[in-house]
Amino acid sequence: MNIHQSTKQALLFPAGGLSPVDIQTIQSLYPALEPSVPELREFESQRITIGFGEQIDFIINPSTSRKYTLQTFGRLDTVMVLFEIRNGVEEYSACKNSDFITM
Repeated sequence: MNIHQSTKQALLFPAGGLSPVDIQTIQSLYPALEPSVPELREFESQRITIGFGEQIDFIINPSTSRKYTLQTFGRLDTVMVLFEIRNGVEEYSACKNSDFITM
């Protein structure tokens, strides 16, 4: 069988990236992961065990507009940073380098 040289090169060098079939197959075999950030509810404590230089994230969905206090207890060097989602964009809201933050 005699195959033209340009055909051989086309067979050996496919276009880069994923084809629509590749994407569909991957999405069916590996479904999207659910967000794994835990929610911090009002008047609920969380036990935190983290190592040096690590961080833990929480989602806070307030039930009403009012002042809230977030606080840590124990031997934990704490930097709390609060972001708020406004119009679908995550924006910096507050930061405190201590064991509590009032907003």
